[in-house]
Amino acid sequence: MYKKEFFEHSVVFSIRTFREDDLIVKFLTPSQGMVTSFAFGGKKSRRRFPGCLEELSHVIFKVSSSKNGNYLYLQEGILIDRFSNIHKNRSLYGMAINCQKFLDAVLIGREDVRGIFDLYLELLKGLNNGLFNGMGNIPIFFRARVAKELGYLPRIESCNTCGRLLSTQWEVFFSPKDGNVVCGRCASQKNGFILFKRPAFELFCASFLGSPNDWLRFKTHGEILNLVAKGIGLFVETHLGIRWDRGRFRTK
Repeated sequence: MYKKEFFEHSVVFSIRTFREDDLIVKFLTPSQGMVTSFAFGGKKSRRRFPGCLEELSHVIFKVSSSKNGNYLYLQEGILIDRFSNIHKNRSLYGMAINCQKFLDAVLIGREDVRGIFDLYLELLKGLNNGLFNGMGNIPIFFRARVAKELGYLPRIESCNTCGRLLSTQWEVFFSPKDGNVVCGRCASQKNGFILFKRPAFELFCASFLGSPNDWLRFKTHGEILNLVAKGIGLFVETHLGIRWDRGRFRTK
């Protein structure tokens, strides 16, 4: 039962037709997490929702609950940015939607996701401003950073066995199952570990710890990126219980 009213920054995730003039809008907010709400008259209203009801738009929505508390509905919206350049570029749009689908899968039932909301908004601004052109690896970095915000961060500062600082090591070994990183001396049993040489390990660490602007220096392609993507993918699948499969994220 809903008993709330809030006025908050939001990013629109999806819009579906409910009745002839009404819509169902799904959007992400910092304090409420993922919200689904009716927009009565949303198809025709230009005064209450001027340019607001479009996927990926950054909007301030005023949301209320029905009298019996059974559902939420939008009273009005103020458009902040529709990120028009993303909509014009298929590659940018694909990256934004891939990250959106990931959030849709991992944020079910979660509230107070301010860090993740700010991260996604920063990503959309960067995509819209052309900062990440040609960087198809952005969704991979994004998954790692979201995992960190949710409390899932590999132990990457020092060897998890002997305590040796990993910043001095050329080769380290990462276990996606345990989230452990060990130095070459301690990795006597290599089964289940992924070998990261220095450049790959730096990229791996930046994925979890950096912001979208930090990722700009890693316009890496080929073998290194594939290795990092494998490590992040296995870590996310193991600890968040979700994997990318045939165009969608699926739970284990």
